[in-house]
Amino acid sequence: MQTQYSVPVEPQVFALLEQASREEHRDKSEIVNDLIRRYSLLNHMAKLQKVYEPLARAAGYDSEEDIFRDVS
Repeated sequence: MQTQYSVPVEPQVFALLEQASREEHRDKSEIVNDLIRRYSLLNHMAKLQKVYEPLARAAGYDSEEDIFRDVS
């Protein structure tokens, strides 16, 4: 079952949504759902980074190159 919400959107943002919908041949709701999923994942990743970055630095990993060096 789908739930519908009505949210205010700036006209410029709505125009971008309409353009993306036309170009990608996708429903606007499909694009919005995808965007919310992506936002949620990025937010979750940022929270994980805040937790694990200090632990990685304490273990001697100061950059991604340090990690790639040890993984390779």
